[in-house]
Amino acid sequence: FPRTGDLTWSHPLDAITVTTAADQCHLLASIARGVSDEEAAAALQLTAGNCRFAVELMRGIHTPRLGAATGRIGFAEKNGRGLRSLSQVGIALDGDGTPLAALAVFAESVPTRLPDGLPGRNAVFEAFAAVGLAVQDAVSPLVTA
Repeated sequence: FPRTGDLTWSHPLDAITVTTAADQCHLLASIARGVSDEEAAAALQLTAGNCRFAVELMRGIHTPRLGAATGRIGFAEKNGRGLRSLSQVGIALDGDGTPLAALAVFAESVPTRLPDGLPGRNAVFEAFAAVGLAVQDAVSPLVTA
């Protein structure tokens, strides 16, 4: 992987990106299925315990963006950043830690400041939190209080 400091602002995405959002969601969904399904875990050459451990590791990363504003669900999530981009991938979890959905969000060409003066990264973090709230609303029928 190249050092982001060695890249120009206008570098092509394939200079640093090696997976797509769909790839990442597929992997997260597979891990989520593997949490409670040994066969699904074995398809990843893991055990259900390994999948639970991966989810727990992601729950312990202290950069919550998707789950920053949620109350009825949580997220096991991981952030990413590039010279001009931010990303967040995660598994939505109910109150018992049961996986509900996998998602990946990306922001590309994030400006330093928006016209209203808000730092671009802050606007992206707000947008990621809004996505988390939308997921919470979408899975609400699946979540018991």
